[in-house]
Amino acid sequence: MIEVLMACVLTALGLAAAEGLARIGHLPEFAARKVLHSTAALTVVGASLWLGQRPFVWTGLVFFGVMGASRLVPRGSMATLAELRDSSWGEVAFPLGTAAAAWLAPDLRGFTAAMLVLGAADTAAGLAGRHWPKPRLLWGKTLAGSVACFAVGTVVLTMAEGWPYAVVLGAAATAAEAVSPRGSDNLTVPVILALALRAMS
Repeated sequence: MIEVLMACVLTALGLAAAEGLARIGHLPEFAARKVLHSTAALTVVGASLWLGQRPFVWTGLVFFGVMGASRLVPRGSMATLAELRDSSWGEVAFPLGTAAAAWLAPDLRGFTAAMLVLGAADTAAGLAGRHWPKPRLLWGKTLAGSVACFAVGTVVLTMAEGWPYAVVLGAAATAAEAVSPRGSDNLTVPVILALALRAMS
């Protein structure tokens, strides 16, 4: 139980640091969201290297409840999420995806790979899609975003598997990201990767 408490504290500190950076730096909404997203993933990865993956099953569920409840809080309380509430459930799906990946991944290496893909490939997809907004795919996703997601995801996944498998896993993550609307890719991507890595172990 102490590991879960420590994981919760470390995750909260990481999120608070990202929120503080967004406010101090007066980051635009899109940039603030990507900083928060990447920081959350890196915080989970860093803490899991110390505490292991299992505490993040419960930590993810705790933050799933917290983020769900935060949708009831006045918009000014969390600047990075305020503009997102009407169009996305990503901040709720992220901790649920974390919990599911921690439970399903076969080992720590698989869990950290899934979380790094969630943090890095999703951010790369968002940045590329913003820079090259056409052609569009489903739900406003872009071809450039999918290409970036695949490239970054495949490179990250080489830490868990060799190149041929990393390419297949990168394609699976990209497909999950492309067909998941309203921030649900924060759940589908880590779940798909964790299940695929379990099947391959």
